[in-house]
Amino acid sequence: MRWKRKTQALFVAALAVVVAGVWLLTAWSAETDSAPAVAPACAGVEPPEDEPPPDYPRTPELKRELDVEHEPGWIKIMISGRVTDLRQHSVADASIEFEAAFFDRFPAEAARAAEFPELTKPGFESLGVSDADGRYQVSLAMRVDPAVANLRIRLRAAAGRDVASEPETLWVQTGMWVQEVDFEMPRACALRGTLVSETGRPLQGVRVTCLSLKHEVRRVDWTSQQGKFEFTKLPPDTYELELVEGLELSGKPKKYFLKAGQELELPEPLVARETTGK
Repeated sequence: MRWKRKTQALFVAALAVVVAGVWLLTAWSAETDSAPAVAPACAGVEPPEDEPPPDYPRTPELKRELDVEHEPGWIKIMISGRVTDLRQHSVADASIEFEAAFFDRFPAEAARAAEFPELTKPGFESLGVSDADGRYQVSLAMRVDPAVANLRIRLRAAAGRDVASEPETLWVQTGMWVQEVDFEMPRACALRGTLVSETGRPLQGVRVTCLSLKHEVRRVDWTSQQGKFEFTKLPPDTYELELVEGLELSGKPKKYFLKAGQELELPEPLVARETTGK
């Protein structure tokens, strides 16, 4: 009897241990299923932080810049620099302008060609202006024909109607370009005078044309009641004056050389005579 009771006690204890083990295993499985999965970290490698997903939204500006940078057939130029006068003083509000021409040959080959096979965008267009310190930063993006090998960009800084720096020329091809270009602005000039008849009477309402010999500047003014005319904001150059048809200046043709910043007041009146009937 004693042996039988001992066997029953051992059986009950073993059964209790099995039941407890099953309960603990069930509870651990339930806790594991509800917990978030954690990926094992590689030794020495930390996961990237703040990295946007592949399909992150792009602003129109960012998308446009990325498209221009990677899309074939585009040229993008970012240009910065400073505009100063001949004394290295800052020039504010100077317009940064460009003129573009497309070539299908490299510059050296184009120079040997009788005619440039170019598609030209004539005339200068403004990209921006310089700030109070004379500094500027502009960008230019253009789509070009894949057959075009080169793009010639002429840059200048302009203040006023005809006062501009000497153009800087850049040769670029498709892709992204960063350039730094400084400009030196000439100081503007002025030319003033008086127009009279052969009898010394001031001539009013006569059109006077001022022509430069180098920079192709052409300015027009009409004489006042006192016969005075005035041309301001001229770039340094050599100039000559012409009158409207039917009138001409008496004497030998004169040329007027204007230095940077010079304001020339003609000491003697210019005499006009009629040319009708000649």
